[in-house]
Amino acid sequence: MARFAKSLIQIHYGEDVANSIQSQLANPNSEINIDFKNKKLKAPDGKALANHLNAVDVDTIDN
Repeated sequence: MARFAKSLIQIHYGEDVANSIQSQLANPNSEINIDFKNKKLKAPDGKALANHLNAVDVDTIDN
C-alpha cells in the first residue's frame, strides 16, 4: 500500500516530493499542502506518512 501511495505522489508531484513528504507537508506553502486545503481536506501527519513511504521504493519500468 505504501508503494502505491508513494507512486501516486510521485506521478502527481514528482520524485522530490515523494522522497521528502515530511518536509513538504510541514510547509504550509507547498503544492501538496495547498491542494489539500483547496479540497478542504486535512493533510496527513508528515512524519507518520514519511515513516511508511521512506521504507519503500517506487517500482520503475526499464525500457
